[in-house]
Amino acid sequence: EIQWDPRRDDLLHVDLLAADVSRPVTAHVPIILTGESAGARNVNGTVMHQLRTVDIQALPLEMPGQIELDISIMEEPDSVVRVSDLPIPENATLLTDLEELVVRIELPRVAEEVAFADVEGLEEGAEGEEAATEEGAEE
Repeated sequence: EIQWDPRRDDLLHVDLLAADVSRPVTAHVPIILTGESAGARNVNGTVMHQLRTVDIQALPLEMPGQIELDISIMEEPDSVVRVSDLPIPENATLLTDLEELVVRIELPRVAEEVAFADVEGLEEGAEGEEAATEEGAEE
């Protein structure tokens, strides 16, 4: 805790805490994405960073400041990275659910909408052919 004098902006008081380096602590450690996903690039998809921190328990001097995840390993469009796939230091314990999703590739929706429109066009074309066949049969 830090206390300041509101009038003179002078420092009045600082509380310092000593950590016991022999006892494990728990911290929220950020996940930093590095690299470029070939799977996302090939299908013009988007890398979705679902989980931004994980809970880790470790000794204070062994606690990582961040976890770097190289997403260049995601070569397929349906690739996902779960918490269990993260590079965690040996002396640290993950407290976050191992099956939780960290990163996934979002496929572009435009391609799906175009494909859906093509299917509708084919269905309408088939109905038009049936109507033309019925008209020809009546004549």
